[in-house]
Amino acid sequence: MARTSTITFGQVAQIADAMKAAGNRPTARAVRERIGSGSMGTIHKLLQQWQGKASEADEDSEAAAELPMHIQNALMDFIGTEIATACEPINEELQAAKEAAEELATENERLSRLIETLEKDSYNAEMARSSEKARADALHRELAEAKAHLAEANARNTEYLRDLDRSQRQTEMLASLQPELAQARTALTSSEAARIEAERSTAVLSAQLVAKSEKANELEARLKTAESLVVAKDGELKQANNHYQACAARLEAAAREIESLRKPAPKAAALAKALTKASTTKKNTKPATDGNT
Repeated sequence: MARTSTITFGQVAQIADAMKAAGNRPTARAVRERIGSGSMGTIHKLLQQWQGKASEADEDSEAAAELPMHIQNALMDFIGTEIATACEPINEELQAAKEAAEELATENERLSRLIETLEKDSYNAEMARSSEKARADALHRELAEAKAHLAEANARNTEYLRDLDRSQRQTEMLASLQPELAQARTALTSSEAARIEAERSTAVLSAQLVAKSEKANELEARLKTAESLVVAKDGELKQANNHYQACAARLEAAAREIESLRKPAPKAAALAKALTKASTTKKNTKPATDGNT
């Protein structure tokens, strides 16, 4: 939204009249310094309006005075010299404004390339962060599955331990019956096959227990490896987030720098208008001088 100008024609006209009365040339910059604020473009337009009214007043005064021809010629020569002298600083300021505009265009192009690079870096960082997050989620799921398998293995291991304990108690019971077995060896011969089968079952259960224990150890090792990998990926994810935030900060700083570089542009437009006004005034003055001559 455009800002409403608070500078009035009366303020500009009062300051310009005071400067002219003091023998100074009123300029938009000098008037703005006296006012202390305001847009250079607005002050320049109001100053042009004041100059137009001052020129009309001067013409009316000259017409009323009806100066002699040689004085009018000398006055016109003096005015032409003053206009040429006044155009010199304006031309210099216009050249400086053109150079500043070219530098600003070059800087804008550089910042545009920088913004494009930063946007690409930001997009790549976001993609990397998303990929790392997906990998971390997959590792978390794998860790949960490994924990579930470990819990099942522990439950089966507990069952195998109970079976082994029962077998051991049976074996101890058989050992306590040795005195009676010595008296009943004949009866023991008939139950030898059952005892051998029980020992075989104990051996099988022991082998199964060893295999399950080894599998439980393997699952526990895999669980520790998965946890280490999750920790490492969390660190990589944090680094990716930090890189993303740094790219966003750099992009915001570049945007602020472009905004600050765009502000001096009205100065060039104001100087170009001042030069156009001075050129128009010079063209309008020259035919009148030739006619008087």
